[in-house]
Amino acid sequence: MSSAWLPCLHDHSKRHNKMKQPKKRRDGRHGTIKPIAIAIIVALAIAAIYIYISGGTSSCNERAWNASVQEYPAYVIFGPGCRIYLSNFGTGSVSVLYPSNGLVKSAVTAGLGPDGMALSPNSSYLYIANYGSNSIAILSTSKDTVIGTITGIRTPVGIAVSKNGSYIYATDNQGNSVYAISVASREVIANISVGPDPSGIAVSKNGSYIYVAENDQNAITEISAENYAITNSAPAGIGPVNIILSPGGRRIYISDNMGNTVSVLNSTSLSTLRTISVGPAPVGLALSQTGSDLYVSSHVNGTVSIISTSNYTVSKTIRVGSLPVGIAVSPDGKYIYAADYGSSEITSTLIATGNSRGT
Repeated sequence: MSSAWLPCLHDHSKRHNKMKQPKKRRDGRHGTIKPIAIAIIVALAIAAIYIYISGGTSSCNERAWNASVQEYPAYVIFGPGCRIYLSNFGTGSVSVLYPSNGLVKSAVTAGLGPDGMALSPNSSYLYIANYGSNSIAILSTSKDTVIGTITGIRTPVGIAVSKNGSYIYATDNQGNSVYAISVASREVIANISVGPDPSGIAVSKNGSYIYVAENDQNAITEISAENYAITNSAPAGIGPVNIILSPGGRRIYISDNMGNTVSVLNSTSLSTLRTISVGPAPVGLALSQTGSDLYVSSHVNGTVSIISTSNYTVSKTIRVGSLPVGIAVSPDGKYIYAADYGSSEITSTLIATGNSRGT
């Protein structure tokens, strides 16, 4: 899912047998280290690795806050190692922040007009669609530096990654097409023509299909990830901009920017199951980890609507800023992060209370 609206992401047994048994270690007071102490150390090491890879839920120490960032923040994503990544469309950078206090760790130069972003499946890389410089920047999340740039494309906004991490898919907003790009060679391997003003893009749960929101066509297009042929197309509200799939992949949620609604589609048939009224000019989409709650930012009135996916009704509306665009939910499901395009801020809001200025 992208906030792509602005121009309108062996066998070890032999080795084990050959290892020498470690010598017993003693210290002055306690003698031999107990096996339980070793087990604790190993458990802590495993936990640390998990927290880095997944972003963790208990160690990130999320809080509510407002933080000033660079001009025109567009898209936000919760990355590994308890870090938040925010594309700043106006200044060509990506801000890296800590969820505990909103402090900016660094601002990484990405390219002109960075918009949509997507993580690789293992979260080692962040791909950034640079609308203004006709490129995709590759950021290493272990170093928080750009390690490469993909060129040979134009006006990318929405971006997604294949399930195996081998391919990047990006919408060409002005060229009315979708690029398929090899991660290994960093070259375009296919350019698929679609309807006018393609923006948001997503990949099916099984990786077999690519879904594209066509803003001016009021439609969604399905593309085969095997041969890049268009396999289906269907109506999708008025002015669809962003796409997100349910965790199980059976439902497609689309923000209809001009219709002030969210469309719910069957991912197999692309038939519309429900149309849900939300705040004006919906843009960003995010889901809770279980998929029970869908979050939708309303760009005009500074709010996020929370939709219960069990009955498709708005259960709550919270204020998150002046002109929110991209949004993301913390791993523990307690906080929502919103890129405030109007005030050049990012807010961390406690969902339960709607508080973004304190704990």
